[in-house]
Amino acid sequence: MLAEPTSDLTDQRHIYTWDDLKIAVTLERFQEEKNGLKSEITIRDLKTGQKLIPTSNFNLSSAVGRTQMCNRLIARTPDESIPFELILDEVTDRSQTRWRTGDQVLDLFSIPTAERPRFLLRPYIESDGVTLLYGDGGSMKSLLALAMGLSVASGVPLLGMQPTMACPVLYLDWEASPEDHAERARSLWKGADTTLDPPATLVHYQRQVASLHEGAPNAARVIQDLRAGLVIVDSIGMARGGAPEAADMTIQFFRAARSLGVPVLAIDHISQESRKSGDLSSPFGSRFTHNLSRRSWAVEKEQEEGDTEATLFTTNYKHNNGNRAEKLAFHIAFHTSGTSIRDEHLDRVVIQPQEYADAVADRGSLGRMTKKQQVTYALKAQGPMSVTAIRECLIEEGSAISEQVVRNTLNNNPQTFVAEPTGASGRKLWCLQGLADDAT
Repeated sequence: MLAEPTSDLTDQRHIYTWDDLKIAVTLERFQEEKNGLKSEITIRDLKTGQKLIPTSNFNLSSAVGRTQMCNRLIARTPDESIPFELILDEVTDRSQTRWRTGDQVLDLFSIPTAERPRFLLRPYIESDGVTLLYGDGGSMKSLLALAMGLSVASGVPLLGMQPTMACPVLYLDWEASPEDHAERARSLWKGADTTLDPPATLVHYQRQVASLHEGAPNAARVIQDLRAGLVIVDSIGMARGGAPEAADMTIQFFRAARSLGVPVLAIDHISQESRKSGDLSSPFGSRFTHNLSRRSWAVEKEQEEGDTEATLFTTNYKHNNGNRAEKLAFHIAFHTSGTSIRDEHLDRVVIQPQEYADAVADRGSLGRMTKKQQVTYALKAQGPMSVTAIRECLIEEGSAISEQVVRNTLNNNPQTFVAEPTGASGRKLWCLQGLADDAT
C-alpha cells in the first residue's frame, strides 16, 4: 500500500514527496497536445539528492509511457522495495485531475478584500497580472522599464511616483547583455535625486535563451529564493518562443507569466503598419497579447538627431480595473563620460516627469493631446479667451483643431471650463474652472 505523499502544486510545477521511501517526483512544463497532457518528469533519491534517471519528457495520458518509464526506473535502481508503478500511477492521476479541475470552487463574497494595494507602481504596474510596455525599436522602453524596476526595488520614486512597497526585482532578458543593463542601472541611480547608496540586492539580472514557458519553473525557483516581488520580461518577442502572430504561443507565454506568482512587466514591440499609421493601440502580433494583459502602455520617443535629451510619451490603452489613466510624459537627459568614442560610456541618466501638455508644447506636437488637453493648454498659457482666440492660439502651436471642436469641448466639460461675463468685444470668454474660482 502506497502512503499518501506530501504535495506542492502550482500552475506549472507539481512536486510529490514520499518521506518513507525517500523519493520525490517533480512534474513541470505542462503542455496540452493532441495525444495527451505532457510534462517533464524528474525523480530524485532524497537520500543522495541524485536523479534516478535524467529529466525526461512524460506523457501523463499514456499507459504505455508509464510502463516504459517504470521499466527504466527498475533497471536503474537496485532497491526493489520502491513501488515505481504505483508512484507513477499516483502522480499521473493527481496531476491530470489538478490540471483539468483547477483550484477549488470559492464563493466570491466569502473572499476577504485583498490587503495589498491595487498598484505596485501607480499608474503603471498593478499588483497582479501582466503589464505591457510596448513601442517602436529605440523608444527607450527598456530604459523606462528598468527605471520602474529600480524604483520598486529601492522604494525610491525615481519617476516621480512612490512604489507602494519595496521588493527585489528579477530582470529576465532575451535581448541585450548584463553589461548593458548594469551600465544603465548605475547611470539611472546616479542621475536620480537621491543621496542613498544603491542597495546590495537591487535588481537581479538573468540572461535567457529558452522561451518563458520552458524557463518558468526555474524562474519561479529564482523568484522564491530572491523573494522577488516583480519580474521584468525583455521582451515578449523572444520570450514567446514562436511567431508573434501565433495565438497558441502567446497564450502559452501568458500562462507561464501567471505561473510565476508575481506581477510581470513585459516589454513588447509594434508592427510596421502601426509605425506607419501611428495607431499604437495594440502591440505587434496576436491580439491575445493585448487581451490577456492586465494593463498596457504605449511608449513613444521624440528626440532630435544628435540631441542628448529626449521626451517619452506614454499612453494607457488597456485598463481592466478603473478608469483609463492620463497620458504621462518624461524628460530624459543623457550624460556621458570619456574623451573619445572608444572610452565613452553612460555616466548619468536623469529622468524627470513632465506635464504632458508642457512636453507636447515643448516638442511642438499638439496632435498628441486630446482636444480637452489642447484647450486646457491654451487657456492655461493665455488666460481667458474666446472660442475663436483659443483656436487661433492652438493653430499657431501646430494644431489642426476646428472652431466647432473647440466650442464642443468647452460646452461638454463644465467641470473643467467656465464662461466668464462677455468681454468688451462682445464675445463670451472662457477660462479654466479653477482660475474662475480663484478670481471670485
